[in-house]
Amino acid sequence: MQDSDSAIEELKIRVAAEKDFEVSLQDIRASLGCAHSVYHLAPTGSPDMEIPFLRTTYSPDWIMRYIMRNYPTSDPVLHLGLTSPDAFFWSDVPQATDELAAFFKDAQDHGVGNCGYTIPIADRGGKRAMFTINSNAEPGEFKAWISQIEAHLKDIALILHRRALAETGVDTLVPLLSKREIECLNWTARGKDAPAVAETLAISEHTVRDYLKSAKKKLSCSTIAQAVYEATRLNLIKH
Repeated sequence: MQDSDSAIEELKIRVAAEKDFEVSLQDIRASLGCAHSVYHLAPTGSPDMEIPFLRTTYSPDWIMRYIMRNYPTSDPVLHLGLTSPDAFFWSDVPQATDELAAFFKDAQDHGVGNCGYTIPIADRGGKRAMFTINSNAEPGEFKAWISQIEAHLKDIALILHRRALAETGVDTLVPLLSKREIECLNWTARGKDAPAVAETLAISEHTVRDYLKSAKKKLSCSTIAQAVYEATRLNLIKH
């Protein structure tokens, strides 16, 4: 697992420019050093999108087994990923039944990592999607690593979402905020003013105001309060 900020910034640029979705997921997998990466856009109910848009680095054997055993009806990661407002670790998903425990074991036996992290995506058009990476790392190490690159992963999730919407012919409605824009909105949502945010992030107050201004513009909001609300609603920040 790798966490160099500059390397991940370069990865985001490649993911945004790449035309082939599978190539991007393989790039994410190789660059981050994770076991697999997955993007899943749920059906929207429109004629343009009647089936899920699913792209993954999982093996064809596991995908076929997943379908044949009707795992989509019981997979808690899939359910939470397309309904939850918050990103989550697979280790936090309850495995209270023997059926669920058997499902996770079967997944690991077929190459799925024992640790996973899923980022739900909800855009202004009501579309739901999820981006997942998983790993065979030790759980504590995996969580520590995710905490270091979480903002980058959310950027990647939104980049993939915009590409998926474009590829499926559905309008792109999710604004792509930078890591710093998200941080500034996040601290503002927690009650800090611009000088306090600047001190927290070790940047100038002028720079903080510029980030907030650009975030406000991307979110099509006229005030910072509206931008905080919109960013929270879209699961870009946690209020």
